[in-house]
Amino acid sequence: MRFSVLHIILVLFLPVAAVCQNTEFKMEWLNSPGKYAKEIESRFTTDYTTVFTPVTSPDYVILENGYAKSLIKNKDSWNGITSGFYVDTITFIYTQYPKNINFWLTNYHSLLANRLKELFRLDPSLNNDSIIYKILLQTECNTDQEARKMFHGIAIHESPIEEVKTDSGKSAENILKPDTTYSPVIKTPDAANLAAVRKIKSFIAGNGGITDSVVYKVFARHPEWTKSLVIMDWTGSMYPYGAQAVLWHSLNLKKSGIRYFVFFNDGNMERRKKIGRTRGIYFEKAENINKVISLLSKVKAKGNGGDPEENDLEAIIKGIQKYPDFKEVILIADNNSCMRDYCLFKEIKVPLKIILCGTYTGINPQYINLAYKTGGSIHTIEDDISDFYNKTQSDAIFMIDELEYRFDKKRDLFEYVAKTDKTDPHYCEPFYKKRNCKCESIQY
Repeated sequence: MRFSVLHIILVLFLPVAAVCQNTEFKMEWLNSPGKYAKEIESRFTTDYTTVFTPVTSPDYVILENGYAKSLIKNKDSWNGITSGFYVDTITFIYTQYPKNINFWLTNYHSLLANRLKELFRLDPSLNNDSIIYKILLQTECNTDQEARKMFHGIAIHESPIEEVKTDSGKSAENILKPDTTYSPVIKTPDAANLAAVRKIKSFIAGNGGITDSVVYKVFARHPEWTKSLVIMDWTGSMYPYGAQAVLWHSLNLKKSGIRYFVFFNDGNMERRKKIGRTRGIYFEKAENINKVISLLSKVKAKGNGGDPEENDLEAIIKGIQKYPDFKEVILIADNNSCMRDYCLFKEIKVPLKIILCGTYTGINPQYINLAYKTGGSIHTIEDDISDFYNKTQSDAIFMIDELEYRFDKKRDLFEYVAKTDKTDPHYCEPFYKKRNCKCESIQY
């Protein structure tokens, strides 16, 4: 399948102020790429396509290097950044031949560094920490001859500077545009934060975009959360949800109550899952926003565990061990996955605020039970639900989002009135039956 440049490079529409920017690449790195290979590589994300086909578009400038070359053949194609626009993404296009870069005849890191230097000689303003840098590898080549026939070069994408005026006359923007019911006015981030916001938006766009803004909305309506430990499921379809928390934090640094992030992916790609020892849990302080952003891709690259069930409670317990000076513990959870380690709930002695994602088929009773057992609450796109104890005082059926629930006093559990079968993602019965669970102490 062939992709045009319009399909490959993510378009980010973010207003920018006329501010000074820091460079993304130090010349010391580019002059010694072998020594600073990790520093250079960490500034890029990598995408793959079968064949890259350059097309003519006013939003893109395509610069050609040629196979294993660093000099730019068509320098005249670059006339500087267009007035009223800014550069948001620069993509370096290679062929993945040989498949292992260690077998390339031309040293990969030297070639990349030389292409960067040539680009920055052409226009120093393109070395800018507010720009997203990508590497695109073409995979439909199995011989040197096939690779030589493919395009090798640089694609520069520009976006228009678009500002919206608030009632006060100040510049603002609608960052999310996630659904038809939510269109908040959010202040434009300052220069120091602009690069971080762009990188988060790029990550979100590259992982399906925002179709449900539940996480962003919940944080926006709870300014009283002032010292939060945020623990999030970082598997598969949850990437755009968890990234909303990072985006909200980066746009509201001065007032954000998020202090710590914990990401869990159900044990990387380990096949054997031991309750309390599944691992695949990663930690970062929220003040280190660039480290947090780097961690998004790092944890994703580690895998998603391979199973539909998750290790939420292990992550919560270890997050509490790692960062004990919190006021709130917030879990961002996949409503359509069961918690394998639910039996660890007795080790959690604080109320959990559970932001549920993907509740379009109803709230999974297992998360209601976790909120109930910890004295916590459930938060959806519109509601905050915290009166579970009162619902245990009778056998009455109650409704949440038009679905019927009841409390089983004998089992001390909430459940659907209509029984679920084993094919339902909300069928979590096997994980209520586990006993004598214990979580290991944090070891990393």
